[in-house]
Amino acid sequence: MKTTFRWTRHADTIASGEPARMHDNAPETSRSVSSGGPTLVLSMFGILAALYFFRPILVPVAMAVLLSCLLMPATVFIRRTLRVGQFSASLILCVLLGIGGGYLGVLAVDHLAEFALGLPIDLSRLSSKLGQNLTEIVRDYPKLGALLPEPRLIADFGERNAALVIRSMGDPVSHATQLVGQGVLTLILAIFLTVEQPILQPRLAAALSRNSTEIVFYENLFRHLSRRMRRYLLVRAAINMAFGLAVGLVLGAMDVEYAAILGLFAGLANFVPYLGQAVAGLLPSLVVLAQTGSIAEVMLVAGIFTAMSLVEGYLVTPIVMGRTMDLNGTTVLLSCLFWGFLWGIVGLFLATPIAAVARLTLERFPEGRKWASLMSVVPELHVDLVEKNTLPPRHEIASEVPTKVLLD
Repeated sequence: MKTTFRWTRHADTIASGEPARMHDNAPETSRSVSSGGPTLVLSMFGILAALYFFRPILVPVAMAVLLSCLLMPATVFIRRTLRVGQFSASLILCVLLGIGGGYLGVLAVDHLAEFALGLPIDLSRLSSKLGQNLTEIVRDYPKLGALLPEPRLIADFGERNAALVIRSMGDPVSHATQLVGQGVLTLILAIFLTVEQPILQPRLAAALSRNSTEIVFYENLFRHLSRRMRRYLLVRAAINMAFGLAVGLVLGAMDVEYAAILGLFAGLANFVPYLGQAVAGLLPSLVVLAQTGSIAEVMLVAGIFTAMSLVEGYLVTPIVMGRTMDLNGTTVLLSCLFWGFLWGIVGLFLATPIAAVARLTLERFPEGRKWASLMSVVPELHVDLVEKNTLPPRHEIASEVPTKVLLD
């Protein structure tokens, strides 16, 4: 009887058609879900492979985009002052930057050549002094001998690295030519992006949109991203230049060798959060150790550099920049690891701007707001801004009547 009842109910429902449709739809849903996972994974691997293998093209393009954001206000000033066109103003500015950058580059190369020629000697001298210090420590405290490395290994390590440095400097012309070529390519791309930016933004917004409301939204979004990124780059560059100058002056007052180069490196390394400051603080300590061999002076230099970094990171930068980027430490570190792996040293410099652009973009879309909140330091600071500027869902957008979307 039970079997007959089940068979009859199944037959009736098949006749009605409803469970049959459910039965027909179920395999399609399962197939779509099961096929969506591998497709997403393959797409992610494809994107990563493209970012890695096409980095000779993508890196100059990314640098040119940032440079065009910096050049736009100066280009507008030259165009209004000299009464010239957009292309002429961009060309004049790039020529001036090329002349100034070439002059500073010659000075930097001169100091870097002196530093590179003395680096192998400094490495050998540093390893010898470290070996002597370890020998004295083991002699005075024999129980520490099992915990400390062999002094002879330290000396051999320094000599081998000195030889490695000499071999790596064997063909500096090819490295310099490659850098100059990438710089020229980046400058040319920046000129064209600066000239065509008023045209590219509306066309890109139209390509991404399906109605007039979305076009207005994307145009305002692109202007907002350019304005925020420009402010960040200008303020960050000014802070890092001041920091590098202060480091160079302090090291010069302490009669540390290569003070100018170390100050320049500290300013450039400050663009890389956390890791750059650590490396920039380690180099002066090693130079002082190789120069004097005094642990007390090394501790003094390290303490001064740490104090300057704390003042810059926790006092100067928050006051001057406010929450321009508003990225938490985990996001910054993960971004540095990701882009550093893909694009090397240039990726470390671009990691923070790329992460900031991603957060500013995600918080304007309902689907990406939770990810923007995850990347932010204080998500509740952006609630009002996001609510006002978020793109409405597509089913709520009237395709005929445009609605202006403001971006503060």
